[in-house]
Amino acid sequence: MYIPNNLNILYNTIKEQNMKKIFIPVLISLLFAPIFVGAEIMFAKPSDASIISENKTATITWNNPVDSNFASTILFRSNFPIENYFSYKAVEDYCDKLYEGKNENFTDTDFAENLSYYYILF
Repeated sequence: MYIPNNLNILYNTIKEQNMKKIFIPVLISLLFAPIFVGAEIMFAKPSDASIISENKTATITWNNPVDSNFASTILFRSNFPIENYFSYKAVEDYCDKLYEGKNENFTDTDFAENLSYYYILF
């Protein structure tokens, strides 16, 4: 098909605009779909946590969730208070990861004098 030069520019511009109209919504839906799906997944958390501290050790115990999707419990420690509403990402970035696994206890022995320690389980 012959298109004169001055119309060829217009034809290509219209063609590119039509491609963008089709491509952009598909790209956006592919980029954002996993976010919406992942945001709805809720995992059970460990429960009934307790700490016994003696002789420069702290033994943390908990009950793992009874869930077929349970993979592991992760224990973090910090020198600043950790709130239950903190996200995993926030805790992971600012706290020390002490343990990851399926056991229901961990003994912490790596303490510095005159510091307070805070723990959270995921």
